[in-house]
Amino acid sequence: MGPWVVMLMFSILFVIVMGLCGKLLGGNRLGLITALLTAISPAAVGLSTYATQHAMVEIFSGLTLLGFLVFLKTKKLIFAFLMAVSIGAAISYHYQAINLMLFYPVLLGLHFWKNRKIKDNLKLISVLVLGSFIFLLPLLLWDVSRGFANTLHLIGYFKVGQYQIYVPNSWRI
Repeated sequence: MGPWVVMLMFSILFVIVMGLCGKLLGGNRLGLITALLTAISPAAVGLSTYATQHAMVEIFSGLTLLGFLVFLKTKKLIFAFLMAVSIGAAISYHYQAINLMLFYPVLLGLHFWKNRKIKDNLKLISVLVLGSFIFLLPLLLWDVSRGFANTLHLIGYFKVGQYQIYVPNSWRI
């Protein structure tokens, strides 16, 4: 299969996943509305036409949200694992997906608030760490073998580089 066929399948799957998220949040009607809005969203349509790593983040973001919602509803660790694997895969495709890591403290906070058993909380933490590192392990091994070049460049960007891009404040040409 060519990359365009794979992107088509992932784009269709993304619409289905978002429809399921809407159904979990508000029933069948919200699920259909969510799926429709996802299918006609300019951002989703735009990403579906490119076979780049940005387009792959879309499906893993949707799977992250689905795993989060289903775990909150069922408390089954397999869905927390799905969420963590999806976050790890999304980050390995593009570092913009680091923002998905916000799901970790939210999920842990909600779980700790409802469940005070230390054993259950440690299980959840270990499932989240294991799920994330399945996809992040190759990146970490590469980074370690090259003197943390990737990590140091990311830190340099966040400390200095992001402020060095000049954006004019004038509309004049």
